[in-house]
Amino acid sequence: MLAIGVSEYQRPDYRLGLPAKDAADFARAIARQQGRLYADVTTRVLLDAQARRADVQAGLRWLAEAGGRDDVVMLFIAGHGVNAGNGRYYFLPHDARHEALAATAVAEDDIRQALRGVPGRAILFIDTCHAGNVLGSAGRGQRELARFVNDLASAENGVVVFASSAGRQVSEEDSAWGNGAFTRDCRRRVHDARH
Repeated sequence: MLAIGVSEYQRPDYRLGLPAKDAADFARAIARQQGRLYADVTTRVLLDAQARRADVQAGLRWLAEAGGRDDVVMLFIAGHGVNAGNGRYYFLPHDARHEALAATAVAEDDIRQALRGVPGRAILFIDTCHAGNVLGSAGRGQRELARFVNDLASAENGVVVFASSAGRQVSEEDSAWGNGAFTRDCRRRVHDARH
């Protein structure tokens, strides 16, 4: 599992409250499934300044090569997600700048390529605003989300996608919940699955 969460951005005006905690909590919840749901669990966690663009891209390459045919590989991403003017989705790593997305952010194609490279099953958990646009499309949000999910979930790709929001929606967080809404629900489901 690769878990990425960015709350503390290089630019203070990008700061969020819970994504780094969400990624760490989710990785711990999955790690606790070792010997239960999974025979073995290996996690790599990139939080805040550890999640610079180069680090995230290296993590995605590691993820694509980490598992075998019989393994389940998971990618969890939490932080800012934005749509470029052409509707293309970008995840903002720690060192991102919205005025230079192509050079400083992680493009949807990088995420797709990593997940398609997994020889076994892949699961994507994406907890960002505009998460549905990880597939890229400004005006076709829901239809394109369905196409992307169907494409990644096809037999030859084997990817399951859980997104916190559709292309035009925002993700919610509240410190009173202890996690963002999406992560809180996912952690609860992982906990319930072991009983």
